[in-house]
Amino acid sequence: MLSGLFLASSLQDKKLNILHLGTGAGVMPSFLKSQLGNSIEKITTIDNNADILKVAEKYFGFVTKDTVIESICADAFEWVNNS
Repeated sequence: MLSGLFLASSLQDKKLNILHLGTGAGVMPSFLKSQLGNSIEKITTIDNNADILKVAEKYFGFVTKDTVIESICADAFEWVNNS
């Protein structure tokens, strides 16, 4: 599924806004940021476990706040319904 992002030529002309539910260690958002770089306007990640986000920062180098990634600690179902 992820390889489709690299093959879709129509995506090359647009800035992407990505919503990632279940941040975990932050590997996927970090990968997307590094591989798609200038094609990304914003990546919003949602995880309901603050401890997991701390582990992601401490052990996996995940940055929860920067110019591209915004990490939110909330219930994803509720957050999506209220957005």
